[in-house]
Amino acid sequence: MAEKYQEIMNNLEEAILCGRLAPGDRLPSERDLADLYHCHRSTVARALGELVDRRLIERKVGSGSFVSRGKWSLGLPDRMQRSAFPESPYSRQVKARLAADPDTPWQHLEDGDAPRSWLPQGSIRALSWDKVFDAAADGDAMGLTALRETVAKDLYARYHWQVSPEEILITSGTQQAIFLVTHGYLNPGDTVAIEAPSYFYHLPIFQAAGLRLIPIHMQSEGPSIEDLAQAVRHTRISMVFLNPIFQNPTGIHTSLKRRKEILHLCNRYQIPIFEDDASAQLSYAQETENRPIKALSGADQMFYAGSISKYMGPTIRIGWLIGPPHLMHALANFRRDIDAGLSALPQHILRDYMARDLSLQIDLLKRRTRTALKDLTAYMKANFPALHPVATQGGFYLYYRWPIKNRPQYEAVRQQLLDDHIIIAEGQAFGDDRPAMRLNLTQFRPIS
Repeated sequence: MAEKYQEIMNNLEEAILCGRLAPGDRLPSERDLADLYHCHRSTVARALGELVDRRLIERKVGSGSFVSRGKWSLGLPDRMQRSAFPESPYSRQVKARLAADPDTPWQHLEDGDAPRSWLPQGSIRALSWDKVFDAAADGDAMGLTALRETVAKDLYARYHWQVSPEEILITSGTQQAIFLVTHGYLNPGDTVAIEAPSYFYHLPIFQAAGLRLIPIHMQSEGPSIEDLAQAVRHTRISMVFLNPIFQNPTGIHTSLKRRKEILHLCNRYQIPIFEDDASAQLSYAQETENRPIKALSGADQMFYAGSISKYMGPTIRIGWLIGPPHLMHALANFRRDIDAGLSALPQHILRDYMARDLSLQIDLLKRRTRTALKDLTAYMKANFPALHPVATQGGFYLYYRWPIKNRPQYEAVRQQLLDDHIIIAEGQAFGDDRPAMRLNLTQFRPIS
């Protein structure tokens, strides 16, 4: 039971450090935890005892166990401690297998990006330094004017969405957009609602900003409107963070009806929305309603973040944040105060690429992704015929979930995949409270 005790302790520690369990929150009882993890209460008691010794939780006689109210002051400085996610037993097992079998061609389906061979090939077009310098001189803290104009044209071509360049702030990617909003717009102690599961839980940005996270559970149509309505009624929500199109990790495509319901509810209570749109152009079907919430009528009170990294790879870390002009300029000034700003060269390269080649690259990605979907689905059906992914509508990922009581089945599937030299991303890394795994289908190679 040593591994089980370590798993319980690591999972609780991660939930505390990433904010899913806030200071003062009550933990499940020893009996409930024992039922959840299929172990004896003494195993749970050992895990809780060690967390008490490390001052992460407190035990109150007759009341139960609670997250320590002084947990943020332990050991490391706040920002470092909040970003220190503990290793799970599975990740340690993967490390050991990789070290013991380094010559085997492992399949890294835990990776978040497409393989290098799928990314733009060839050489960058000849650039004139004079043009780069001229473009830099024409830009400001908001980013290169030419790139902002190109982004605006692209959004209009795709969605008939009229956006002014003054509403567009060029960023170094979605994570910088989230950082600017969480640190420059929100305040420490604010409560934000986030889809559960969600890759947002994997980012330490929220905890570094001192924000409390309220989970909104995902359904087949998108984030639960009932969960969101209940959270709004009982908690002062400062912002709702959404990834509505081919959500990471589940792949769920939030229906247009649900998008409108969320927008109506947030407008009613004057709650801003942050919309992350990383993969909207990677649909498996020919016709999919991918219009952003921000492009809908009445969506003035929100931010929209786009990025190029899913299409061009993580090397080109350029994105954009769209919102009211006065807020975009304020966030641009906030960034200038804490950073030197963005380099003009990658912005100039991206502007040229978007104008000439991006549509061809996206078409190529979509064809390859559909083929990879067929290959991985065939493998999973052949080896685990009873399993079905949460969604198969678009994006890079297939997500599988099990009821809590079926954890042994999840662990058996995870082990068989590892025996086939396939590494997965665990659902707990995305805040999932059930056994789950995310598989990046673009990284899969058929097994002969």
